Amino acid sequence: MDEAIPRISLGVGHVKEHLEDLVSELEEPIAIIVAGRRKAVLVPYARYVEMVHDLREAQERAAEEEPEPGEEVT
Repeated sequence: MDEAIPRISLGVGHVKEHLEDLVSELEEPIAIIVAGRRKAVLVPYARYVEMVHDLREAQERAAEEEPEPGEEVT
């Protein structure tokens, strides 16, 4: 697990009851660990939007760099 992400132990019932409050107050990513395995990472919405934009830009750049089918690569 990434040591930069703080670890908080909560019971499943507590998480279900307070998930909306926890998510709305996120300032840093948090990982959800079940039985010692990371099941999800919650990130603040603004950071999520930034990640989606970065991914879209990377995909567009990769598509521009791909040769057309049948195009000779030198």
